Amino acid sequence: MKENFIQFIDNSIKKNWSQNAFADYKGESMTYAELAERIARLHLVFDAFDVKKGDKVALFGKNTTHQSVAYMAFNTYGAGTVSILPDFKPNDVHHIVNHSDSVLMFACGFLMVSVPIPQFRSYGAKILSITVFATNISHLRCSNTG
Repeated sequence: MKENFIQFIDNSIKKNWSQNAFADYKGESMTYAELAERIARLHLVFDAFDVKKGDKVALFGKNTTHQSVAYMAFNTYGAGTVSILPDFKPNDVHHIVNHSDSVLMFACGFLMVSVPIPQFRSYGAKILSITVFATNISHLRCSNTG
């Protein structure tokens, strides 16, 4: 491949601006233009939370359009992605977050209920709900556990 991943994403967005990029089964779909906007919004969130290039960001959720947007935003920003599967047990999730050095964690709302946030306080990661983050930055809710 002659181009790197970020160049590939950039070129794909420009080339397919008005076409669908992602779709959830029997649910939401989004165009490449919407994908670009959501990635840009997340980059602003990373700036607001002082995420630096090379920092690790945990992603804890199901395979959805929101998850895909977050993954692409992490990578195009230069952050490393720590993927946490939704079927992991709470102790495993805590262990992964604790030992990954993640500075920020995105989690689906229903998963945040199954893995209590107060137990993350000692890890220093800030935790955001990704349930509705992709449509409007003002919907982001943060639990600053640092």
